[in-house]
This record gives sequence, C-alpha cells and structure tokens, in this order.
Amino acid sequence: MTSAVKGVLIRPNGDVYINHLARFSDKFVLPTDPIFHDVRPTEMSLRLNLPLLVQRLNPLEIVPNDAYHKNTPATILQTRPCTGQCLYDWDRKIGVVLVVRTDGKPLSCLHLEAMWKFNSMLLQDSNVIASWEIGVQPKVGRKNFEKFWQEYRSKQIAAGREEFESLGSPYDI
Repeated sequence: MTSAVKGVLIRPNGDVYINHLARFSDKFVLPTDPIFHDVRPTEMSLRLNLPLLVQRLNPLEIVPNDAYHKNTPATILQTRPCTGQCLYDWDRKIGVVLVVRTDGKPLSCLHLEAMWKFNSMLLQDSNVIASWEIGVQPKVGRKNFEKFWQEYRSKQIAAGREEFESLGSPYDI
C-alpha cells in the first residue's frame, strides 16, 4: 500500500480576502500524483535545499485574469534567484496551487508560510538595495533561511501562535 504525501494548498487572494478562507491548508496526494513527474522544483527552493514542486490546480487557460485569482504566495515562491523576478506565467491567472516537497516528506503549512515570507523579505530588500545581484542574491541559501526560520518562529510564538512552539526546522523532517 502506498502512503499519501502531505502537501499544502495555497488559495488565491480572493478566497482569502473575500471569502475569508485560510491561505494555506493541508492536502494529501499519492506519490503517483502528476505533480511528482510533470513539475520541476522552483529555483529558489533548490537554492534553499528544500526543493518544492508548485503546480496550478487548474490550467492557465481557464483561470480568469483578475485580482480574485491572483495568488501572491505562489508568485513569490516562483521568484528566480538569479534575477529576483518570476516567470510571466506565474504573475497572473494562478488560482489555487498545490505544493509538495520533492523528497515526499510532509510539508507543513507553517514551513511553507515561512518560505514565502523569506522570499518576500528578499524581494523587499531588493527594492531597497540598488542591485539584486550584489545585495540580495548572496542571501539566498540554506544558512540564511535557517536563521530567518528561527527568528520568524520566535516572533510567531511571541505573537501567540502556539502551533509554532512544537515545530522544528523544515530541514529536520
């Protein structure tokens, strides 16, 4: 019997801000799911040594190009470490996406949230620093993400998010 792999759904902005649904939710898929053979890991996740597969649940052609279907975390997870930009197809018409680890280990919603926030922080730094290549690109890596994880986790615990208390590093799974 094949056991399911725990992944995460990321809902689009409209589901979160209009329908008040959770941004992230658990989703279990079989190891035979097409995401494991049809999708390549995101470039940023490879640099963090936590390779992730990110896939739209609906084809690009049928997703409306509106603010409701924009998915900010999915777009930011697709940021390319060489440029700080994402591919054009990941900046529009996204809808709901599925994210899994390439190694088949369980992916926590909270770990994915932290990866999104880390990438987002790098993008914000690139708006402040004159050059992505000089100021931000060197920060993309496991060591800096682990440091960010510890700080982010501590801040979340201090803010009363108890679910972070028993959660270790995503590298320790």
